Amino acid sequence: VLGGTSAGCAVLGQFIFSAENGSVYSDEALTDPYNPYMTLEQDFLALAPLQGVITDTHFGARDRMGRLLGFLARILQDGWATRALGLGVDEGTALVVDPAGLGTVLGSGSVYLLVADTPPSQCQSGLPLAYSGPTLHRLSAGDTVTLPSGATSVTGTPLSASGGALSPADPY
Repeated sequence: VLGGTSAGCAVLGQFIFSAENGSVYSDEALTDPYNPYMTLEQDFLALAPLQGVITDTHFGARDRMGRLLGFLARILQDGWATRALGLGVDEGTALVVDPAGLGTVLGSGSVYLLVADTPPSQCQSGLPLAYSGPTLHRLSAGDTVTLPSGATSVTGTPLSASGGALSPADPY
């Protein structure tokens, strides 16, 4: 068994937000996805179900959707992957993943699955992120996702960024 909350969860994926220069807020990530706070690393751990995945925590409470989208944009833009998944986990919530990669949501909040399989149209230093194409799935207690494929029965909706803002503006 391997698990973690907060930063302990944030290091479980193939890709991680390293926070070398402190935290980054969604508006900062959307305004400039290469700002000094957007520090990413990869391959800290090698857990087969979490290959191609980046995780984020305290998700809805700290409005981290924009930064997770920024992380995914950077992963694809920087050539680390051609497809990546973002998992945003609310407080009071867990995604329990078995050895075969079947993840089940437990708890009172949600797990947000972002599937990014197309590169952003604009992701460069000093310019706002322009990205359409990722699909957002909101999973609640009892919902499942198969990792690392991202297959889930929960219907997804498009999520995009333009001009420093998300569309929809409140994706939670």
